[in-house]
Amino acid sequence: MTLSICIPTYNRLSFLKELLPAILGQVDSGRAEVEVVVSDNASTDDTADYLRSLSNQRLRWWTNETNIGGDRNFLKCVAEAKGEYVWLFGDDDIMPAGAVGRVLDFLRQHNPALLISVDCDADTRLYDSYGVMLKDMGDELALAHTLISANIFKRELFDMDLAVEKLWVQYAHMFGIMANMAGRKIGVMPRFVETRPVRAEFAKYPSCLCVKQAIYMWFLAKRFNLPRFRRRAIWNACNLPIEYASRIWHWCRRRK
Repeated sequence: MTLSICIPTYNRLSFLKELLPAILGQVDSGRAEVEVVVSDNASTDDTADYLRSLSNQRLRWWTNETNIGGDRNFLKCVAEAKGEYVWLFGDDDIMPAGAVGRVLDFLRQHNPALLISVDCDADTRLYDSYGVMLKDMGDELALAHTLISANIFKRELFDMDLAVEKLWVQYAHMFGIMANMAGRKIGVMPRFVETRPVRAEFAKYPSCLCVKQAIYMWFLAKRFNLPRFRRRAIWNACNLPIEYASRIWHWCRRRK
């Protein structure tokens, strides 16, 4: 199995009815090396009935006994995947026509550790390391590809222990993905995933985007020797209410 397209979902039946036919239509076109995996996080709508009605040999799915939380559901998808590569795919994102074929062609040709979707008109590129990629594409890409659907990664490189440890940050999947990427080939491909114009809102302030970004950037600074990311993390922290800024500062100090 080359690729597992893994969809964690919760009460998104209307989106799944659009997304799954789009994916399965591409997978059924002679793509025996691809599986589609859906982890239903104890949805209260008719998600399970819909999945049961599909009965497609390329599709594996289950319903969790209880809602284990979004991030834990991401990790469960990775743990259950059988492919050499894993593509976590948001249930509210859109699979463009031909995306699966383009992705498989790149994976076969270049065998990257990570393939990233970029929302720009850049050519498809291959880099020898993550740092070289950022130098060419810009530091903003480091945060842009935290979108769940923007990363296709080698399953054997995913650090599940670190991801579980970082569940409280709410970027668990990114810690798991990036843990073992130093010195490995990184691919960049324009727009192999599309997002909807209206997406889920972030949680209340203590767990909002800027908090996650500050902690994650500090991690990237250490993992890839990027001192400028430490400065960006501190800048983010300085724009938080004092109690949250203090929490992040002490967390970073403990992990130097």
